[in-house]
Amino acid sequence: LLLKIGPGSIDPLLESLTDGAPYVRMRSAAVLGEVALKAGEPERKLVRYRLLTVAQNKSEALEVRQGAVVGLGSVGGPEVEKALETIVEETAGKTEFQPLNKTAREALARIRRTTS
Repeated sequence: LLLKIGPGSIDPLLESLTDGAPYVRMRSAAVLGEVALKAGEPERKLVRYRLLTVAQNKSEALEVRQGAVVGLGSVGGPEVEKALETIVEETAGKTEFQPLNKTAREALARIRRTTS
């Protein structure tokens, strides 16, 4: 539903990143990247920044970080690639972080497919 709403849903989604429920934060983060693609560059830049902050926050719930990585895979950008590469390196071989590692590798592949 939010994808159909478009760029006007960015502000409510950004607000949802601070919701008390990890599931809400995770879903909002995952959807933000797709919604931002329909917005102008200033909005994409803001979304990129907020998702990078969430994805790199080691005290954030793992599933929320994964949601942010999914969103980053949609919105892309050079700084996103670098951050995702770092997440892949930092989580490699750590069993509890394998879902995040896999999601980051998939997001990187998606970005590289769209930029090549």
